[in-house]
Amino acid sequence: MQLYKIYFVYILTKMTLEKKLQEILFLINQEKYKELIPKIHELLKEKYQSIPLYGNLGLSYLKLNKNYLAIKYFLKVKKIDKNNINANHNLGLAYSKINEIDKAINFYDQALGAIKEYPFFFITLIEYLELLLANYKINLAEKIIYKYKAKIPIDLQFFFNTALFDIKFKDHRSFVNNIKKIEDMISDYQTQITKNNKFIITELNKLIKFTPPTIFTTTFYIENPKKLLKKYYQIFDKITDSFNVPKLFSPPISKNKKIKVCFASSIFRKHTITKLFKNWIIKLDKNKFDVYILDLDSEKDEIYNEIKNNAVESILTNRNLEENINFIRSKKLDYIIYLDNHISRKASALYNFQLASKQAVTWGHPVTSGSKYIDLFLSSELMENNLSEKNYTEKLIKLKNISINYEKPNIKIHEEIKNRFDDNFVNILNLQSLHKFQPHEDKIYAEILNKNKKINLYFIESEIKEHNKVFKYRISKFLSDNKSEERIKFLPRCDNNTFYNYIYFSSFIFDCLSWSGGNTHLEALAFDKPIITMEGKSLKQNHTFGFLKRINQDNLIASNEREYINKILEFSQSENLIKISKEEISKNKNLLFKDMECIKSLEDSLMKNLF
Repeated sequence: MQLYKIYFVYILTKMTLEKKLQEILFLINQEKYKELIPKIHELLKEKYQSIPLYGNLGLSYLKLNKNYLAIKYFLKVKKIDKNNINANHNLGLAYSKINEIDKAINFYDQALGAIKEYPFFFITLIEYLELLLANYKINLAEKIIYKYKAKIPIDLQFFFNTALFDIKFKDHRSFVNNIKKIEDMISDYQTQITKNNKFIITELNKLIKFTPPTIFTTTFYIENPKKLLKKYYQIFDKITDSFNVPKLFSPPISKNKKIKVCFASSIFRKHTITKLFKNWIIKLDKNKFDVYILDLDSEKDEIYNEIKNNAVESILTNRNLEENINFIRSKKLDYIIYLDNHISRKASALYNFQLASKQAVTWGHPVTSGSKYIDLFLSSELMENNLSEKNYTEKLIKLKNISINYEKPNIKIHEEIKNRFDDNFVNILNLQSLHKFQPHEDKIYAEILNKNKKINLYFIESEIKEHNKVFKYRISKFLSDNKSEERIKFLPRCDNNTFYNYIYFSSFIFDCLSWSGGNTHLEALAFDKPIITMEGKSLKQNHTFGFLKRINQDNLIASNEREYINKILEFSQSENLIKISKEEISKNKNLLFKDMECIKSLEDSLMKNLF
């Protein structure tokens, strides 16, 4: 988001007006947007209309997530200056927030073509590319990178290229080729750096005012991404060696006083990450721990405020990475725990520096960090196995039970949602996002449909219609007849309560084998819904396995794909089996919720691993 400078030269006819403009300038600098809005409206009523007033009013609404109002005032800026770069950039961001993607693309295009200053150019470019990646417009993203290739330093080119990962795999071959492309790119770049240190270019203000995209998407599709992530962060580490700040840091370790624990996230708002981990922050024993939060540009809502109110301090960050590093180190923290591993761009950049005595990541994104500066991976004893340590670059900590203190959701039943299911069929539901399904699973779901013609398989639709079509096409290739394709169904994306009703009215749930349900399946078990899963080789495959182990539901766990298929078919043919399973889940499910053993286990581990 770009600020609009206030210029005084054109309207300094009255001292009262000058005072008002000074107040506005102060509020802009303090980012006090709620207070800023009425001040600007007051001037607009007095007919003082200008680009800075309209622009900063739009910016204030954008900061407060009042996106339609933001758009209204940015468009007023364009009426005065149709080529205004700030307005085009901010309109791109505002339209992306309300999911009007074509309009967002149009305005980002206009802004990017006109920007001359490098920091602003890179900020706009990254926002634009992330919009394209999020909406699977990979071809357009590649065209944009090629168009501005001469302006993009080689380091940044590397980060963009590794982020371009097309998840609309039409078959297993395209899936394998795409992974190989990313792996080769990382290996080639690492080779270049090893041969020639001058290959690293530091034009981008040494990344100080800009953080590159993450490798988040790629990690979904590699069975064990440890090797790739380790190479990726070796490159990132090498690039950030040129910063004017040391990589290592040795604050005094807390002795005979409270341990200072900082939880870092870009999503302290209402989100899966906070549902899973917010009670680590809220319920940690404040007699033993001083809790901080490191805000990596999180949106603010009631959940954010609840978390903030349970912390000693909220550490805010800006665009200057070196300033952030030095400020965080000034707090002399004992721990930093990154909650959204690989999701946050800022976190990925900070992974390359030691900021506290010990640093950790969680299973919010259940793969290793790959960074040599992250010491601990906080996981669950029920989701890991005896060979798990080999999957991590960190020391693996297996916390008690499912590791988290999770709050049971509430549901309001809406009978009309039942009409989205067909009473003449067994309606089996999967709750995972479509991008978590790998092509090798397609034949499994086809076989289930082939062997029982009275089954409907329901999935949650992607925001991108093309993705739904490709996914359905993949499964359909393995069906024994064309008519069975009609039994692959998609439910619209929705709010939380509607989602809970999907769970409530389905017959039972089947898990994704490549990436097991976490938050979604805790919610399903809260409503006594059976989930068929399969024990996997890694953490990302074993969330539901751990939940079911905790509540003694081994009968819902398969040990291989054949058993997984047979269990789904068996449950689909027996209402009594479903009923018995529901009763057993109802009896045991409270073991999954508000588990203080998990908090105690976290506290013990933090104390044990500090010294």
